[in-house]
Parts: sequence; structure tokens; C-alpha cells
Amino acid sequence: CWDPNPDVRPPFIEIVAMLENSEIEVMTTVRKAKFRCCMTHPMTAE
Repeated sequence: CWDPNPDVRPPFIEIVAMLENSEIEVMTTVRKAKFRCCMTHPMTAE
């Protein structure tokens, strides 16, 4: 994603899809108890 050459970087829509897939993977494979605080009180940009 951080390649100096913009032509080599993935498009933004692809980056969003990667992040969404990562979120799903974490929610389904990581022990939920370990991250319960993060799931019940997600961090925001505010």
C-alpha cells in the first residue's frame, strides 16, 4: 500500500475490501473473550 510508485499501490476499494475481510477474520477466528472490550466499546475517531 505504501509503495513510492502510485501505479503499484492497490486501489482504495481493494484496500477497503482487505480491511473488511480482516475484520471478519478476527471476529470469526480470534477468541472473542480476548477482544470483548474492543467489540463492545469500539474505538472511534471522535
